[in-house]
Amino acid sequence: MDPSAGECWCGRAASGADVSHCTTRSVHRQASSGHTPRPGGRRALRIRRPCVNFWTTSPPRRARLCPPRPASLFLPAQEAMSGDRYQPSTAIAVNSKRRPWIRLPPRARAGILVAAAAALVILVLGPLRGSVRHGYGHLIMIVAPAIAAAACFNAGRVLPAQRRAGWRWFAGAAAVAALGQLLAAAGEVALRTAHSYASAGQLFALLFYPLFCVGAAIALRATGGPRRGAEVTLDGALIAAAGAALMIRLGLEPLLARPGLGTAELYGLLAGLLGSLAALCLAALSVLDQASSVSGRAAAALLGAAAAFGLGHVLHAVWPAVNGEGPGGPNDLPLLGGWALLTYAGVISASEASQRTAQVAKRVARRGRQAVLPAAALLLGVLGLDAALRSAVSVDRGFSLAVLGALLAVRSAYALRAVERQTEEYRRLSHTRALVEVSHALACSTELDRTLQLVAHWAARLLNARGAGIELLTEDGESLELRAAYGLPPHVLGILYPVEGSFTGWVVRHGRTRATIDPSQEPLIQPESRDFLGNTPVAAAPLLYRGRPLGALFACARERPFDENELELLRALADQAAIAIENARLFEQVRTLSLTDPLTGLANRRQLERELAREFAAARRGRKLVAVVFDLDNFKKYNDGHGHLAGDEVLRIFGSVLAQETRAMNMAARYGGDEFVALLSDSTRERAMVFIERVRERFHERLAELGRTGITASAGVAEYHPSMPDPHALIAAADQALYQAKAAREQPQA
Repeated sequence: MDPSAGECWCGRAASGADVSHCTTRSVHRQASSGHTPRPGGRRALRIRRPCVNFWTTSPPRRARLCPPRPASLFLPAQEAMSGDRYQPSTAIAVNSKRRPWIRLPPRARAGILVAAAAALVILVLGPLRGSVRHGYGHLIMIVAPAIAAAACFNAGRVLPAQRRAGWRWFAGAAAVAALGQLLAAAGEVALRTAHSYASAGQLFALLFYPLFCVGAAIALRATGGPRRGAEVTLDGALIAAAGAALMIRLGLEPLLARPGLGTAELYGLLAGLLGSLAALCLAALSVLDQASSVSGRAAAALLGAAAAFGLGHVLHAVWPAVNGEGPGGPNDLPLLGGWALLTYAGVISASEASQRTAQVAKRVARRGRQAVLPAAALLLGVLGLDAALRSAVSVDRGFSLAVLGALLAVRSAYALRAVERQTEEYRRLSHTRALVEVSHALACSTELDRTLQLVAHWAARLLNARGAGIELLTEDGESLELRAAYGLPPHVLGILYPVEGSFTGWVVRHGRTRATIDPSQEPLIQPESRDFLGNTPVAAAPLLYRGRPLGALFACARERPFDENELELLRALADQAAIAIENARLFEQVRTLSLTDPLTGLANRRQLERELAREFAAARRGRKLVAVVFDLDNFKKYNDGHGHLAGDEVLRIFGSVLAQETRAMNMAARYGGDEFVALLSDSTRERAMVFIERVRERFHERLAELGRTGITASAGVAEYHPSMPDPHALIAAADQALYQAKAAREQPQA
């Protein structure tokens, strides 16, 4: 590290201590002054303009924080002298353009809560009387919104830019309410007027609701995340209608029935009811909308604050006698609770400025949407019962109940459609997962019979059927053979059905699924199938690979008929099965080509070596083994005189003779050129000699039938002996015996 450069880091030192320091020239001068600290000691380094560089999380960028005055930094002496670079830490999350929000210590927070509780207890149960209590009530009603304004303003400082505007409007609304309470208190003290909602201060305090609604509306449009427009809008309208019906019953009707109420005070109380209703609706939308910038616990606290404000205005409208006692009375307790919840919303929003609250917001929004419909239905039932017990119902309440009922019906219909849509999505998801599992299972199978059995098993499992099967087209394409069955009798395997006039044949010819409820009434069901199908529903789907039919997949033995979705699933499973079947066929073809001689159809040398290793291991355990090597005499001369095609004809003839004369448990292979090998297990040299004579005679007969002469076959025999070290020794012994036999036949005496 260059001592002349000044670099700043914030992070965690090697000892585990959280540090923030800046390496400047003064640090290196003091660190290199020659003072040798004792191990583990601490040394004070005087830093001029200590700055901290760090990364912010909201938004992510590099920031720099410099205090205005020098400070002392205490670091472990060995770490300060080493000059090691500290690793960055993610513990700091502040805004680079604003001072960081400082969390209060637990003792300070506990002290504030205790002080607030004590103030509330003194207000409700205290021995204050007369003007002292009146002034104390004004003080509480001024301080409460002021604290809420400070909390919201602090949230507007530390939150990201796209989330600040709403909280600033909330702070302004709370400040207006505090100023209105201050004006009302000043008017009552200076002019000695009675506490009234018609006063200028109280009317000015009602401006809180327009400002609060503007902030909530801005918060709803602050971010561009995914929204649930129709559902949230219906829930908001339902909440508005329910709140309006409740306000009319609990607030408006008692308010209009109050005797001697002035016009100005009536309008003031009515404005409070309407404002709290609007705030309640917008706060509810903030809870329900996941894309709102006010989400999670903060949105729930805002909703609780709006509900508390509405309850306070309802109490003021219902009990005017208590209202005459002045501010801070029992009717104002809900308002104080609302200011407390608004304060909590600001504090919790600021504390979550650097945390991920998306999961909390989704959980709160989901639970809120689940509670809207039953709560509205319950409220409609209660209000309807209340209206039925009264002799007369006002037009306003009847209209509000009608609107609430209509919105409830619309929301219920939308909820039913949403449930059906979610059910369909869940069904599709389950089908997709099932097909993925089928694909994984089929990918592990490369044998055709195993693949067919897996497909039949999965078809019965996915369609809740007791039986399933696969029919494949024969080579001539005129019939279908039942190749695999699950849950069906074993004797049905191998049954042939004509393509023309059969149930699965119709599916193959038309390339479409087909289902029947009662096979006994289906004319295309063959008589041999009625015994094991019975009277249960049957469905079949074509196996198509790139438009080419391979066969049909069917499911049977169900308790209920197949619906469209299940037929679609059967078709999708058949499409995957067709690919797996074709792949298994291709794999078998490739395996056959890799292990078979293309000219003679016998096993090639690779397959011979594999089989020889297995038989040699069995011979070591006591099983008898004889190897016979054949060679065609005069084959080169014949091939040169008659051509390669004639030579290939002779090789094919000998290969077919050798395959016919070799038992199924033994192996015949082309070793190379005109040499062939036969492995005879559980045999002796005498039996091998009989086998050789039989092959030579049959080969001579076939050549005579075709008019081919001049070619004979020589053979060498070797029997396994424990002294042989490996399988190649057995072949070498047989090859040596072959050359001895050829030499003996070439002698004139022979």
